Amino acid sequence: MVLHTGGLLPDLSVKDTIRMIAPTFPKPRDVDEVTTETNLTHLAKQAVKRCSGGEKQRVRQALAILGSPDLLILDEPTAGMDPNAR
Repeated sequence: MVLHTGGLLPDLSVKDTIRMIAPTFPKPRDVDEVTTETNLTHLAKQAVKRCSGGEKQRVRQALAILGSPDLLILDEPTAGMDPNAR
């Protein structure tokens, strides 16, 4: 599920946030792979609270695909993202 707001760990880095959530899934995808797929590699060490709205939305997308779901429920998944990132 990709929420429009919330659901993040603001004091952790982007990569640490993804890494922290990974064990909640039975077979999580590789954190580096998900970070690359959602175009977050350059933000990996940045605290989530310092990310823009669109970058935070990409973190939420990364968390949503981390567990390789069969179905994704998206609530405005591109809200706050710049046109090039959509």
